[in-house]
Amino acid sequence: MVIDRIAEFSTAAHAALKHGVPEPNRHYLWQRLSEISLAYSDLAFEIHTGVRKVPDFTAGTPGGPIEADR
Repeated sequence: MVIDRIAEFSTAAHAALKHGVPEPNRHYLWQRLSEISLAYSDLAFEIHTGVRKVPDFTAGTPGGPIEADR
């Protein structure tokens, strides 16, 4: 979902350059892309360092931790 938004915002920002969108609107589109990119980078860093946890959706699936313990 986050990657989809980054792709969407990137496409909009690049299209604004191509199609002569007024500068204030272009600025908004590029700022929006910059903010979501930075937020994604921060999220990846927090997951990597263990500050933020990701849910474990493998429990209860075939071959997941619950069946492996049986």
